[in-house]
Amino acid sequence: MKKSFLILVGAFAMAGCGQKGAATGAAGDQPPAAAPASGISGPKTAFYAKSGSKMRIDGTANMIHKEWILQSTVIGGSLEVGPNFPTQPGQSVQPGKVEAAGKAFMLVSSFHSIEADGRPYKVEMDDRMYQQMKAEQYKRIEYTLKELTLQGQSKTNNSAYDFDSKGDLTICGVTKPIAMPVVITLMPNNMIKVVGSVTVKGTDFGVEPVTLKALGLVTGDDYKLSFEWNLGQRTAAAGAK
Repeated sequence: MKKSFLILVGAFAMAGCGQKGAATGAAGDQPPAAAPASGISGPKTAFYAKSGSKMRIDGTANMIHKEWILQSTVIGGSLEVGPNFPTQPGQSVQPGKVEAAGKAFMLVSSFHSIEADGRPYKVEMDDRMYQQMKAEQYKRIEYTLKELTLQGQSKTNNSAYDFDSKGDLTICGVTKPIAMPVVITLMPNNMIKVVGSVTVKGTDFGVEPVTLKALGLVTGDDYKLSFEWNLGQRTAAAGAK
């Protein structure tokens, strides 16, 4: 990328964090000590965040570089599921609501600007983004799962299952409900991978599009959030205190 891209994403960062909607206040940076309280009846299984995850934010502008990307390779949190959650590849399942509760978070400071091919961009741009996202005050982007509905087994992978999800997304201290489809794949060693994406409006979270009249530049209001979240069960030895 060239200097023009720094102008673009720097302009986006200048929008900063607003205070529209339901503000939750500053978020801490400590991971949850245990799976969230869920009210799940019957046996439950808890999964905890593992390495190898990533979250990406894609944005747009009307000129210069029309697409820009931020990415984090760390997603914390946990997911707890009830007895009707599929546990075996290819098992017969009944579509419907699955007892589940979970919380995921990403530190704002873990995001970095990247090229389209995944190569890092510039530390200076990252620092500018942290400043304008008020990373010291709003340390985390958070998602709280409220509802998970099983649609069935994926048509392309007998170890994967399609779900619809509903939850609350918090950015810059503003919380909004979102709905998105997710695919959960059963992995070896009692691990799962959760994959999904959703497009949100920046203005819903108090982040206004940036207009630089001198350049004729306007950033888009749509932000695509996509993620791959790896989780695994804790072994008895790992969970022992």
